[in-house]
Amino acid sequence: MLLFLKSIRATIVIGVSIPIAVISTFALMYFTGQTLNVLTLGGLALGIGMMVDSSIVILENIYSYRQRGYSLFESATKGASELAPAVIASTTTTLVVFLPIVFVEGIASDLFTPLALTVSFSLIASLVVAITLVPMLSSKLLASAMEDHGRRYWFNRVMERVNQAYANGLKRVLKFRKTTIAATIIAIAGSLALIPFIGAEFIPGADQGQMQISLETTPGSSFEHTQKIVNQVNEELKPYEKYMETNYVSVGGGGMMGGGGSDTATYMIQLLPASERDMTTVDLVEKLDEKLATIAGAEIKVSSMDSGMNMGSPIQIELSGPRT
Repeated sequence: MLLFLKSIRATIVIGVSIPIAVISTFALMYFTGQTLNVLTLGGLALGIGMMVDSSIVILENIYSYRQRGYSLFESATKGASELAPAVIASTTTTLVVFLPIVFVEGIASDLFTPLALTVSFSLIASLVVAITLVPMLSSKLLASAMEDHGRRYWFNRVMERVNQAYANGLKRVLKFRKTTIAATIIAIAGSLALIPFIGAEFIPGADQGQMQISLETTPGSSFEHTQKIVNQVNEELKPYEKYMETNYVSVGGGGMMGGGGSDTATYMIQLLPASERDMTTVDLVEKLDEKLATIAGAEIKVSSMDSGMNMGSPIQIELSGPRT
């Protein structure tokens, strides 16, 4: 604001409006029973970026009227009333995206309703501040609009170049209308064609480098037999030890959960940090799963434990029925 408007007073107006909007958001959260948590703070962080927009638009218009020679009162009233409908419409279009989330039920409601409410509250508070507090502060603080006397010359030159480049680009767009429309359509079609290559997943994966290998031999197998299978697994793991930081195996103890018998074994593997290896955890799991599947006499499962949100394999089949 200080660079663009060259006025410390205009910057103070925005600086005062932000905390007032945030405090108002806290009040609305209190009366709706929301708490401060990761979701609401995330919504507030998202809302803060939006809540400044309305105030800046109103303030810039008031400032332009002040530079034209209007009085403080006229600048505040004309500048705010002229753009208030546009600011209200802009804020409303964002609200209609987030507010319907409050009607969602189930676990999705628990996850996204606090976020949606916080963003909506911050936008409402910023709108009220923009159309009431900003004009009032402007009528008091913008006593004299600072003229440009060569200060920040480097920034003015940069802005002149940007404005000139935009004007030239706009002239070309308006001159070649059909070409612009055709290029836009081609860009949209090309973007849609890339959708199959993007992929989709329920929760984004996190490469923390944690793996587990579960080994189960024939029920009733002896400890020695299980140990023999473990030795074969160790041989298969040797080429990949350069990726491993720690490798712990429990034979006959059922792993971390305890229990189990002599026919089970569990590997807990911590890989090196992702920046120190050229293979992701998922890639390593797939390779080891193929390698260990060739070992006869045991059922071996390799899985990733990253982020504690492992949902298992993409496709799982379970068969159940009577033993007889």
